[in-house]
Amino acid sequence: MTIRQILLLIPITVIAFSPSSCNNWHNPKALSDLYNKANYDTAIVHHLPLYDSLKDILIHNIDTIFKFRDARTPVFHGSGPDSGQTTYEHQNFYMFFFKWDSSAESSENYISLETLPFFVYPAIKHSFEALGKNRIRGIMIWTDSAIEIPLPESFFDENTRAFVRHILRWKRTIDISDDPLTKDTIIAPGWTYEISVLEHEEK
Repeated sequence: MTIRQILLLIPITVIAFSPSSCNNWHNPKALSDLYNKANYDTAIVHHLPLYDSLKDILIHNIDTIFKFRDARTPVFHGSGPDSGQTTYEHQNFYMFFFKWDSSAESSENYISLETLPFFVYPAIKHSFEALGKNRIRGIMIWTDSAIEIPLPESFFDENTRAFVRHILRWKRTIDISDDPLTKDTIIAPGWTYEISVLEHEEK
């Protein structure tokens, strides 16, 4: 996942950088220090039953959710054999996130009756509210039932211009053996808590 995708899912206000704030951009030691200071939120384990409840609702209704979203995700073809036509292609994952702030800009990925079947929406909305904005910002769900939950502990570090991502994964295995700035731990069967430091990508 790119930093751009993460920032789309987790609204973050980034202050304009002064020259001094960029001194440690791509500085390996500064990035390593940032990584070493990143600690797991131990309270996540205490709230795992709530994450489990949300996960169970999603997986129980996964086929219905994907059919619902696919039918509302038009793809306009500007060229090729289907030029000028709109089709509805099957996606292998979708994002959902909760609009905690009423003043936030609208998004097609907000949890609502536009993005979830009417009989699933109340239960998922309740799960988010039970966890609260300090425990969850959004979810990503795949057709194979894998789930990722970006956690609010994530933040953008101005000094290194790197993003420190905290993410909870359900049944999604990621090989981090070659990434010195990523660590994970199994907190329960099927659940992995990962922390990674993602460098700013130059355009």
